[in-house]
Amino acid sequence: MTAFRQIAGASLLSLAALATPALAATDDQWHYEGTVFADRDSADDIAGAGEVETRLQTRLGAGIAASRSFSTGSARTDLSFGLSHEAYPDHDRNSRTYLDAEAETVQPLALGVLSQLRYGLELREALDGDAAEQIYSRARVFGALRFTPAPRNILQLRLRLGYRNQDEGNTFQGYDQSEVLLDGMYLWAAPDKHRRLAVTSWYEGRTADYDRFSYDEAGLRLVGRQDLSETLQLVGWLGGYARDYRDGGREDRRLTSAIGIETGLSDHSTLELYTGWERNNSTYADKAFEGALAGARLTVTF
Repeated sequence: MTAFRQIAGASLLSLAALATPALAATDDQWHYEGTVFADRDSADDIAGAGEVETRLQTRLGAGIAASRSFSTGSARTDLSFGLSHEAYPDHDRNSRTYLDAEAETVQPLALGVLSQLRYGLELREALDGDAAEQIYSRARVFGALRFTPAPRNILQLRLRLGYRNQDEGNTFQGYDQSEVLLDGMYLWAAPDKHRRLAVTSWYEGRTADYDRFSYDEAGLRLVGRQDLSETLQLVGWLGGYARDYRDGGREDRRLTSAIGIETGLSDHSTLELYTGWERNNSTYADKAFEGALAGARLTVTF
């Protein structure tokens, strides 16, 4: 086991230990969620030696996650663990199996409009499609402040730091990355809460061992929801980003738009359907693409 994986695992165990004393004080149970989906996704083809081609591809996937909340005074700590698999039928070398773990603490605050503090840790282990070889390990820590300037209005400011340790023996050289993300999210709801809007803007910088994999990115995303009935929602989103790589002259400008529905099939299952369009303008011809998006996702809780 690498030193990186030892440190990441120990960090998550430490957070879990902090929540352990609250076990006797809470009657929360473990909650489980299963998902299956099929869609069109813009995936990077990592054939080797850094030969990466970006394009829209058919993707099939499934996953299961377990989560539980623990109370410690006025704060709440959420733990979650997940196992998922993504398969690309046309390009099997892009298929991945993911092991995920996350711990997040939510602390209410009463400091004027400052209403909440959030912080936590995310871990991911990515394996190849056969789950036989490691692709990368990644650890992220984050902290966020939430403000409530008016009823039904929330503003969140977040900082996230991370490191991705690439298994270069199974992929290619130079892709180990440190990353920093700064984002702001604004949430609004109508008085009857049947209409909701989320606006997110961000800056992300990733610094890799090789500068051709390092980049700076700025983006904006809008997501709107309209309740059509008690069990049916109309969802639309529009987003894009500008990404500039630090070596080689590559610049990407991506725009995504989509519209869909979310419907409750029962008290424990939800179906999502959407269609849309995505376009990536790039100074590298093999990174430029455009095409239709479509997807379906079934989520079951138990």
